[in-house]
Amino acid sequence: MDEDEQAEVPRQMADAARYAAHYGLPPLQTNDGVITLLVAAEVIHEIPGRDGVLRLHPAHPLPAPADVFPLAEDEAAIQRRMRFEAAHEDDSSVPAPRAHGAGMRGWVQLSHQPVADLIRASMDPASVDSEAMGRR
Repeated sequence: MDEDEQAEVPRQMADAARYAAHYGLPPLQTNDGVITLLVAAEVIHEIPGRDGVLRLHPAHPLPAPADVFPLAEDEAAIQRRMRFEAAHEDDSSVPAPRAHGAGMRGWVQLSHQPVADLIRASMDPASVDSEAMGRR
């Protein structure tokens, strides 16, 4: 763990303690404590297997962190940005006719990046590279 990561540990522990307290649980000290919190938050479910032993299964679909934890506004903003980027910033390939010959089909690459930049700007103007947007 580098120095920056090490410096983040106390803040991360405080955040985890806040999440646990939201469910009436003590501060997290062990992996079992983390699992107990995730079960309480219904992020994972304990489901008995055929042998009666409880098995862990992720919720489907997974809830948004803001739906299960009391996020501070800066945490919520980061989560919104990450979900938006995951959903909208990749290039898409869509089948489209090309002029390579009668009846031939090809692929056209479309980028959602300009639209993603505009929407992100409406969410957080400071996060957008306006110079990059002007080049598109």
